[in-house]
Amino acid sequence: MKKLILPLAFLLLYLSGLSLWAEDYKAAYERRDYKTVYALAKPLAEKGDSEAQYRLSYMYAYGKGVSKDYQQAKEWMIKAAINGHKLAQSDLGWWYCNGFIVEKNKKEAVKWFTAAAKQGQISAQYFLGEMYYTGDGIAHNITDAAIWFTKAAEQGHLNAQWVLGVMYKDGIGVHQDSPEAFKWLSESAAQGNSWAQRDLALMYRDGTGIPRDLVKSYMWFAIVASNAKYNGDIASAQDRDEIAKTMTSAQIAEAQRLSAEFTPKDSRK
Repeated sequence: MKKLILPLAFLLLYLSGLSLWAEDYKAAYERRDYKTVYALAKPLAEKGDSEAQYRLSYMYAYGKGVSKDYQQAKEWMIKAAINGHKLAQSDLGWWYCNGFIVEKNKKEAVKWFTAAAKQGQISAQYFLGEMYYTGDGIAHNITDAAIWFTKAAEQGHLNAQWVLGVMYKDGIGVHQDSPEAFKWLSESAAQGNSWAQRDLALMYRDGTGIPRDLVKSYMWFAIVASNAKYNGDIASAQDRDEIAKTMTSAQIAEAQRLSAEFTPKDSRK
């Protein structure tokens, strides 16, 4: 019995040490001490630790703490993906989709996006939905696109929420459903998606599936029109000014207050 206890104790101590080692390199990664990350993560990666493999790939891809080396980046990313690391699978899908580091291959992109999406990786779910929607690298399938957009939207992906809102608004791949459209467009708009904000403004202006509300319509048009990221939106500015002609001064003041106070919610993507 004593012969069994002693090796078991050493095994537990060894595993404990590996865990602390992993935490040390992750802490170093957070403070961007990449040389320390490399020294600590490399032995773990060689032992098959998928997280360490993923970190090494990133470092080689962008020259963080090591000389940029795309071949090493590719090899470690593939190893991490094969070992089931969902972020590695998603990133590898993006690499194949865009021809970054690896040769562009849409079928490989679909393969890795699917693997990551099935593990709940939010970006992979969105990109997979996009590929089904456009038929890029995979057979065009709007129903499957809606399924993956929904999964990403439920996790807070603002672009997936916008696309899903449009699909429900126009009955694309799903039953036309104005309340669902309003729900997803509102979620996306609240996170700062300008396309969703404009669609929401139009729904409020026209009373499409929701009560007509010029104050909220003006508010969303104004927000899109003043979005510096898009250098403003001329059409939204014109729409804002047009509906202002039918509003009272009090309504305009309220709409301007709401637009000025708007702050996007933190986005998960």
